[in-house]
Amino acid sequence: MNDVIRECLESKPELLKRYERNEARYVLQLPENYVTISINLGFGKAELESLILALAELDLTIDEWFCFKLKDWILADRLSKEDDSGE
Repeated sequence: MNDVIRECLESKPELLKRYERNEARYVLQLPENYVTISINLGFGKAELESLILALAELDLTIDEWFCFKLKDWILADRLSKEDDSGE
C-alpha cells in the first residue's frame, strides 16, 4: 500500500482496514504478469485525500478507480470517433 494512502486513512482505522482488505482482493485477481506504474494525477494533497477517503468509504481502491477511469476515457474516445465518422 502506498504511504500516501496509509497517511490519509490512519485517523480512520476501520476505513484503513477495509481499504487494505479491498486492495488485497484487487491484487489477488491480477494476472501474474501485470506491470505497475507510477502516475502523478496532478491532484493537490487535499484533493487526493478527499478522493482516497471517498473511495475507501465505497470499498474501492485507487487502482480500481483508475482502471475504471481509463476504460471510461477509452470508451468516450472511441464513441467520439464513431460520431465523427458517422456525420
